[in-house]
Amino acid sequence: MANTLFSRNFSSRNAFVNFTTHGPIAFQKPFRTFVYRRQLVVKLFTVTQTRIYSTYPSEQKNGSIAKPELKSENNNRFIDNNNIFKNYERRSIPIFPIVLIITASAFISLGVYQYYTSSIYKYPEEIRKNLQKGLFYQNYRNDPNRAVNFYQTALTQAFNHKELDNTSPEVTGIMIQLGGLYEELGRTRDAIDVFTMAYDVIVTPNNTNNTNNTLVKLVKLEGENKIRSIALAQKLGDLHKSLKQYDQAEKYYVWSVEQLLQSQAEIIQSNFHKSDIPWEIFSRRNDVVTLPSWMTLTDLGASLEALASFYSSQHKYSYALPLYLRALSLINPPESSCHSAVLMNNISEVFTGMSNLEEAQGWAERGLKLAENFRPKKKTTKECEESQGVLLFNLGMISELTGNIEKAIKYYEKAQLLAKRIHFEDCINEAEHALQRVKNLTKEKET
Repeated sequence: MANTLFSRNFSSRNAFVNFTTHGPIAFQKPFRTFVYRRQLVVKLFTVTQTRIYSTYPSEQKNGSIAKPELKSENNNRFIDNNNIFKNYERRSIPIFPIVLIITASAFISLGVYQYYTSSIYKYPEEIRKNLQKGLFYQNYRNDPNRAVNFYQTALTQAFNHKELDNTSPEVTGIMIQLGGLYEELGRTRDAIDVFTMAYDVIVTPNNTNNTNNTLVKLVKLEGENKIRSIALAQKLGDLHKSLKQYDQAEKYYVWSVEQLLQSQAEIIQSNFHKSDIPWEIFSRRNDVVTLPSWMTLTDLGASLEALASFYSSQHKYSYALPLYLRALSLINPPESSCHSAVLMNNISEVFTGMSNLEEAQGWAERGLKLAENFRPKKKTTKECEESQGVLLFNLGMISELTGNIEKAIKYYEKAQLLAKRIHFEDCINEAEHALQRVKNLTKEKET
């Protein structure tokens, strides 16, 4: 039985001869040697030829590595290597560490690039360190009070540094950064002091002792200094207005608007030349030289609108009208923003105050058409919907003033329905009062 069993499983001539010559005991050694050689061949093949295959099988039994079963075919002379390879798992390279390394390297490279190309790197080392600490505590540690100390130190160092001019964008940039932080902290008077200092340095570089009580006459400013001075004047107007210092606020508003209108071709976007004023000064970056977000063309128009509203409230319509028109001209084309409808409504109100009802109606109808046909990318904006309600109401008022009561009632009703749909409470109340008033007047005429 033993002879038949072994001769069937291993028909090698050497094994059979050893068995017949030395007997069953002598057979054990050639048998082990034969199997070992076969396993060695497999291991050498997998290591030297492929190297992507493990020399150990993928399945384990009872905590030990399971050895592959060696099968012989073709008269039990050769081992099917394909079947053996199926028992081995492919050694894959881990992807996550590679992706992590590449991503980290990219961020490090980007950080180094931004550091050396950002305008903060232009400062001397001792000033740069304080600015970096100020930006860190302001933007990342949420400790603005500590950031103020570093900005103040940096500003003092900049004033006393031989390589920096007090009128340079680097120094005024620190002032703007510090003033903006004061404003965020609610320290309005401190913000006014710093912004006024920056304004004086830019507008009157040879006389920095100018106080905020007397504004200088118009000066010829160009490029970045023009933008900064106008934006600073408008910001100072806003801050003085918040403290109810209306006379001082008006002076800054007027100065900024007059400076703007003096060289409108450099500011208004339709006639803007990039060679005159670089657009990059409007970008918002994590440094202190570039201008903050409120120094943009859009906010220049808002300041024009604020001054126009100020004059309109004082019934100085001849002053308010050109300001509203100039603010509208900054939106190019007007159909690109629903705020154009708001400005058209304000212009209509000015003409109403001037008793020019025909022009008032024309501007109101134009604004209503723009608001109704405005198609933003997503959904209708709140500003668009509310402007429709106000324009419908004002058209009702104009119709009432011209004696067309029926048309006035229709406009009031439309305004009321729209206001209820968008939950515009002020418009709802005004429309209800107007309808009640018109109906009472109609009843009185009938009686």
